[in-house]
Formats: sequence, structure tokens, C-alpha cells
Amino acid sequence: MKKLKSYILLLTAVLPLLTILSSCNKEEGQGLLPNQGEISFQFTLFKAYTLNDLSEIRSVVITIEKDGVQQTLPSQSLSGDENIISTPYIALEAGAYKLVSYRAFDPDGNLIDILDITLERDNEFVIKSQEQVTYALPVKIKQLISTDNYYNSLYALCLEVLGEDKSKWPKSWNFDEGIIDDSWAGLEFSIDDYGDPTNINGLIIDGEPKYEENEDGEWVNMALTEFKHMKKLPAVIGNMSSLVNLTIRNCDLEELPDELRLTNIVTLHIENTQLAKLPDAVADMKQLINIYLLNNQFTEFPEILTQNENIYHFIMVNEKINEVPASIKNWKYLANFMITGSNISTLPDVFNDVYRMSVLDFSNNKNLSTLPPSLLDTKVAYEGGGYTEKSIRGIILDGCSFTEIPASIIRPGINMLSMKDNKIAELKKEDLEKMSSLNTLILDRNPLTAFPHINHEELGYLSLIGCGLTESDVDITGMPNLSPNHFFLTQEKYDEIMLPSMNTDGTWN
Repeated sequence: MKKLKSYILLLTAVLPLLTILSSCNKEEGQGLLPNQGEISFQFTLFKAYTLNDLSEIRSVVITIEKDGVQQTLPSQSLSGDENIISTPYIALEAGAYKLVSYRAFDPDGNLIDILDITLERDNEFVIKSQEQVTYALPVKIKQLISTDNYYNSLYALCLEVLGEDKSKWPKSWNFDEGIIDDSWAGLEFSIDDYGDPTNINGLIIDGEPKYEENEDGEWVNMALTEFKHMKKLPAVIGNMSSLVNLTIRNCDLEELPDELRLTNIVTLHIENTQLAKLPDAVADMKQLINIYLLNNQFTEFPEILTQNENIYHFIMVNEKINEVPASIKNWKYLANFMITGSNISTLPDVFNDVYRMSVLDFSNNKNLSTLPPSLLDTKVAYEGGGYTEKSIRGIILDGCSFTEIPASIIRPGINMLSMKDNKIAELKKEDLEKMSSLNTLILDRNPLTAFPHINHEELGYLSLIGCGLTESDVDITGMPNLSPNHFFLTQEKYDEIMLPSMNTDGTWN
């Protein structure tokens, strides 16, 4: 049975404001010059779950900088008790300082290399004569050194969100009786050659029950409903270095931690929460390429994401944003782009910069009635000569406010167009014939008064359900590729032909 060590160190530095004229160890307050003070660096034990106890740290070497000159202080021995260990006090010259680095060593003099002391911010301090201040050094964990530390990270998650009462923790997360295996709810694992789980690749926190049948035929809830009222994801997520998929849904989540920047997350899925903003840290998540934001509280587009040019999938559903920034042009590799159910009325004219997408879905944006001109271009010029073809083949504009097919998509190259539930009263013969690659056209529930007689070799699927048209109103003789079984004017005919071919999960036989 594995015993959980549920502690880690958090480093704090206590800085009496003093002078650099001396770096000698002194008794507190003794032998100081008029322009000197004292500094004592302290390690304090908190519940942060990496090192087992403070006895692992025996000495520390600290480098500071003043007026552009770096100084490495002599190695300092640490002493104290199980909760706090400190260096002796050191005299420093008054002035403005920057902490450059520190190195911690174990009882054998070996570097404790799981501590990442890369300084990102809050590493400046001012020392004044004969004064003392407390300064917390930034510190994080560079890597997990064993599978046991996944216990520690998950233990930390429970402790910080659910409190110390273990009866309220997930029943499948048994820290006292079993090792981590693939029966633990909400976890996805990588598997070794023997079929045993190794690293945790995915964490799925779902506040709604999800029942699965176990090997005994019992239906067991495998969702992490215990975390339903989690308002902030704990910073310990930064310790899970192998995590590539993070899903949080059906929770009271309001905040994500800056420590996300320490992860290697590839896919971030946030759904049905109170989250209204992403932290600035997501700009540093260089592995992040897939974003799914569904039914949260966003009122502004998370533009911080546009600092990451590697975004590949961006899906936003029912977030009440008012505009999409032009900075999405930074997403050079964007392949799937969906914004539905928002308050947007326009889109930025950047589709010559983001041209790798195959399908654009801007459905159910009630205020949207125009598309940008750059969608009309079929080729994108390279700098220095040459060009590439745009990849856009499908466009979904259901539930918007278009009164006609947008001029910027009336061109060859578009294979599928769906514009259900718009305000289109008239279709032009020349517009449809210019869309010579069009195979599928769906215009259900538009107030059409007629359908033009068109000559179209490619059109093979036409749906005009609820438009008030009859078979005598639509001449299909100029569409030789259109099968009667793929031409719909009523919902009844669609259900009769198409529903038997559809599986319960929405896929086709």
C-alpha cells in the first residue's frame, strides 16, 4: 500500500532591509553598520505536495542583482523545525534588488533539481536602512519524479477543493487502499506494453452524473460530481506534467490558475460553467491547439488566445460575445472554426490569413447578416510569389439574419451551404450557377416565393423544407445529379427517407 505524502515546500524569503557591505552571517541585530540590515531566507512547509518534508533541504545558494551587478551569496545552512527552516541573517546594502536564482541542496550536498526557480515576475524588492520586510520567492515544481506524485497532485486537488473530510472525496479515488489504475473516475491514462496505466493524460471533471456498467454488472457513477461546486481549479494542476487533455463541465468554475502555463495541455474543454475569462497564462501554453468553450459566461472574445499561433481547433458555442477580433489572423494553422449562438454581427476580414479551414460554422448568430469580402478569394498569394488554394469547402449559416446568399461566397469551390432559418425571400439563378462546385444546398424555413430553374451539374442534395414550396414550384430537370431521395420539401419525406439510415448517436449507417 502506498502512503501519501501530502506536503510540499513553498519558499518564502524574509528580507530585513539592509546592506551589501557585508555578506557575513550575524546574530540578529548585532554588529550592523548604519546603512545595513539583515536578510533571512526561509522555507515554510505548506500543503503543496512535492517534497515529503523539509528535512530534505539542508542548504541554499542564492544569487541576487543590484545596479546590474550579480552577486551569489555564500552557501547558507538551514535550521529550524518541521514547519519552517531558515538561513542565518545576512547583512545587505540598502537599495533596489532583483532575485536572480537559488539552488537548494539535500543532506548529502546534492542539488534538489525538481525545483524550477525560473523567475517570471515579482522578483524585485527594495531594502531600506534599518528596516525589515518579508518577501516570498516565486517557486514552482519542474517535474514529477515518480508516479506517486500523481497521487500527491490528485490528493491536493481534493484537499484544496473539497476540504479535509475524505468522505466528501470521489469514492473511486481511494488514496488509502489502492494504487492508481484505470478504474479511477475522470482520468485518462497512457498504457505501457503490459497494459498497465502509466501517466495521467486526461482529467475530466464533470459535475453531472455519468453512469457506466462495471464488470460486475453494476451501474456506477464515473463522473466527478464531488467537484460540482469548484469555483477555482487549484494551482496544483501545474504539477501534472503529462496532462494533455483537461475537461471541466457542469461545475461552478469561475477561475483557472496561472499555473496552467506549467502544463503541456493540448486540448482545453470548458463547458457549462461560470467562467467568463481565460487567464493570461494561456498565452504561454505553447502545446495548446484545441479550444472548446461551450455555454459559459464569456461576454468578450478571449483574445489572449490569439497570441498562440498554433491554435488548430476553436469552437465557441452560446457565449455572448459581441465581436471577433482581427487578431485571429495570427492563427495560421486554424483548421476548424466555429462560433455559434453569440451576439456577433460581423466577422473580421482576415480570411486571406486564416485559409486552411475546410468548414466554417457561424450558425445561430441572430445579428449576423453579412460576411467579409476576403471569403470571395479562392487563392492566397505567398510573399515573394506563388499562391495556395483556400481550403474552405463548407459554410453553415443556419439561424442568422441573411436576406440573400452572401456575395463573398458566390464562387466555385464551395461544396456545401446550409442557411436554414434565415430571411431569404429570393434566390438568383446566376448566383446558384456561379457556385458550380455546390453539391449540398439546405435552405429550410426561409420565406421563399420561388426557386429558379437552374442548370447545375454538381448539386446532389437540395432541402427546402418549410419554405412553402411544392414539387410543381421547383424544376429539377437542370440538375441531373439530384436524386429524388435527396430532394426534400417536407419534414415527413425527410424523416421517411433519412431517419432509418441514422444511428441513435447521430451518425449514418
